[in-house]
Amino acid sequence: GRSVHFLHSTETCRYPSDDSIKESLIPALSDFPGTVRIWESTAHFGGGADWFRDQCDQARAKKSVYDFFFVEWWKMPEYSIPLDRGEKLRLDTEERHLVKKFKLTPENIKWRRNEIRELKGDVDMFRLSFPMDYDDAWISKNSCTFDRKRITEMADTVCPPRKRFRLVKGREQD
Repeated sequence: GRSVHFLHSTETCRYPSDDSIKESLIPALSDFPGTVRIWESTAHFGGGADWFRDQCDQARAKKSVYDFFFVEWWKMPEYSIPLDRGEKLRLDTEERHLVKKFKLTPENIKWRRNEIRELKGDVDMFRLSFPMDYDDAWISKNSCTFDRKRITEMADTVCPPRKRFRLVKGREQD
């Protein structure tokens, strides 16, 4: 029977279901000015994932009482390992893509490699825990029809169409 004035829900996606969020936590939250509500999570697919993603999407679209905040791991100083003196990294295709698209440093790449090694080489598990951007956060491990690494390689080669056509009843319209 008390109102909650400060809530920091961590790893919300991992809740067994969103029922506890909608039926217990939200009704207990005060509407009194100064009340703090923080919902944070990595985008793992647990019982609270759909609710959390919906909240994120609404906040990103500015259609929510919440502010959206995404932390890019490579911008955090603790997510880098200094290179040894004279050390140079040979980048694979995916790493070259990440350096080009996200401006990763060699120190970021070294840290990333170390984390993937800790995860026994499971790159998808790394992506779930350390996504590059919001869309990358919502990959589903082992559910992609196409090779995710190849899709990443091809992503930067996509260019806009040279011309667009409109078809009406099977005929081209200007």
